[in-house]
Amino acid sequence: MGRASRRWDGSPGMPGIGGEDRRELMAVFDRHGVLEGGPVLTHAMKGYPCRLSLSSREESPMSYVDAFVLPVPLERLDDYLRLARHAGEIWKEYGALEYVECVADDVKPGERTSFPRSVELEPGETVVFAWVRYATREDRNRILELVMNDPRLADMLDHAKLPFDAKRLFWGGFMERIRL
Repeated sequence: MGRASRRWDGSPGMPGIGGEDRRELMAVFDRHGVLEGGPVLTHAMKGYPCRLSLSSREESPMSYVDAFVLPVPLERLDDYLRLARHAGEIWKEYGALEYVECVADDVKPGERTSFPRSVELEPGETVVFAWVRYATREDRNRILELVMNDPRLADMLDHAKLPFDAKRLFWGGFMERIRL
């Protein structure tokens, strides 16, 4: 298969994307086979989003994902999963594409980093990893505002009523880059 032609969409002269940065980024993509007939890839370099695409492919937008990691006491796991199911149904009602909750199965504490260390896991607790997928970051912002103001989830905002220690929960928003 021949090399696919490359083009950059976005404003010309976007800071951080030209010259050596662009050559370095293209070399990384080439090493990973991203440009050999692969899917459209969206990326951000130095905080300046732009789109790298293959002219032979129709462009399709990449999703936005909120990921969550938290400790849950084993004795409260059923309560947590009931709450998560309820919350997930509301997230989906407002437009989230996907809502997933995962309970640790093969997660060992590491010497420096690990899921258990990241949440300061205590005896009798397990780690939960969850994510919510949205069409775009703008959809995420709109949906998150609706979810946080939904009266059906008012108890989620009262940390004393939650079946986990909210102080050890961490989360963040991620732009999807590769989907196979």
